[in-house]
Amino acid sequence: MDEPFRLRLGAALKCRQEPYHRCLILSDPLTNGGYIVLVRITTDEGKWRDRDCILTPADWTELDRNSTVAYSTALCGRVETELLNAIRTGEFEVIASPSLEMLRKVIAAGRAADGMPPKAQALLARI
Repeated sequence: MDEPFRLRLGAALKCRQEPYHRCLILSDPLTNGGYIVLVRITTDEGKWRDRDCILTPADWTELDRNSTVAYSTALCGRVETELLNAIRTGEFEVIASPSLEMLRKVIAAGRAADGMPPKAQALLARI
């Protein structure tokens, strides 16, 4: 029997509405009091203000073009119920997690990203 999906460090989601952003959980809610740091990954056209972490399809098979991590729009909070409900209702689908190497790259950049909310940066500093 399959284990139920858990929101955990490295879990990945894809929005089911255009522009189909990918999202990553960069914290471990099981060890930090339930806080989730969720970042959105968006197409890199060179215009997005977040330039701290550029990813390519070679970094993660879920990407089909160069993308940037939108730290300035990061969500940080106790939002497990809301995210699980969004998955259940089809707003998001669970997708393959990135490699540990890519996850480390995204976390390292997030620790210093100007746009990342301070609470999120504090949580990333503990990882």
